[in-house]
Amino acid sequence: MKLNLNSSRSILRPALGLALICFVPLAAFATTLWDLGVPAPTNGVPSDRSAWKAVPTELFAFEANPGKASSDPGYSGREYYFTGDAAVENQGLLAVFSKTRGTVSLYAKSGTDAKAARLIAEAVPLGIKQGGPMSRVSIVRNAGDEVVLEVTYASAGESAQFSFARNEIVELKPTGKLKSLRVLSALDYGVVPGFLGDDLIYDPAAFPESKTVAVPSENIFVGLQAGGDRMLVVTWPKGHQQIQLGLGGAEGKRRIESLDLQGDGQSFYLASLTAPGIWHRETMKAGFLEKDVTLDWKRPFPAKWKTQLSEYV
Repeated sequence: MKLNLNSSRSILRPALGLALICFVPLAAFATTLWDLGVPAPTNGVPSDRSAWKAVPTELFAFEANPGKASSDPGYSGREYYFTGDAAVENQGLLAVFSKTRGTVSLYAKSGTDAKAARLIAEAVPLGIKQGGPMSRVSIVRNAGDEVVLEVTYASAGESAQFSFARNEIVELKPTGKLKSLRVLSALDYGVVPGFLGDDLIYDPAAFPESKTVAVPSENIFVGLQAGGDRMLVVTWPKGHQQIQLGLGGAEGKRRIESLDLQGDGQSFYLASLTAPGIWHRETMKAGFLEKDVTLDWKRPFPAKWKTQLSEYV
């Protein structure tokens, strides 16, 4: 690929609408709710599944006479109590709920090997007490094509709902007294896409003294994760929701460490888009000025690709 460059750095990414078309699976796969039987590990994706049990979509299965119980129009089945931590899984995503840590860990799966899943983000409450354990995980819906879990945190009245379908999109909604969620994810850059003009790019290095940066309420935010093969996409409906970036790291190693999602009573939607070379950063040397430069990067798939050149002093 050749570009005529007169700036010091360029960032390439696919136009988001086309990227979503390319990466949302068309085939339908079941969404499974698991009872791990034991607490989730404190680090890394769970590897030992020997104690895992799938939670039935029909809780009448736990009755002594399931047929009789299901025929009673006034009875919807008993409430399910997890013996260990909970997890939700579909073809491309594994979400693990850790009660002791108070985290919902989201892993992007690669093929059928769940052990090769990569952590993309963790969601924790951001309320009166930042973080904190879960006191309860309850089932709102478990229907095979959709799983909705409500998490009640140890802080009184604070809760959140997490919804999963057959794709990689996760719905996060603070409920009760909880107004905000924090999504922990290491990002090299943040992008507010400009569908008509230039993107608004947040480079942590440009804010050396700042711990937080507010993002305009444009209904979509894209985080570019290290390695150039992953993008974290967050969208939300029109309203008064707000996103604030948490910055950290020493000089020369600055990064976005978290997203604070202030919900205004509405949901946020999160997804991870993965492909080798889905975004690319190139530092341009002085000798490149006014020349056609061939990049090592190649388009990983057909799409409308967008290049933005930025000059740093």
